[in-house]
Amino acid sequence: MNLQDVFQRFTFDLSMVLIAGSDPTSLSIEMPENEFAKALTAAGEGTMYRHIKPRFLWKLKDGWGWE
Repeated sequence: MNLQDVFQRFTFDLSMVLIAGSDPTSLSIEMPENEFAKALTAAGEGTMYRHIKPRFLWKLKDGWGWE
């Protein structure tokens, strides 16, 4: 069992209960995969990557039409 995964699932469950009022039960015994939680993680990593990457590389990619 990965402790980081457990903390991430706990944070997701707590956030969903506070924001939406529903419990996604991602900390249940089966520990099911949650697509919404995976999407939020990917969005957070993308945002972090964008802030770490130098600005000139973003301008270069925009100039070449890359995404």
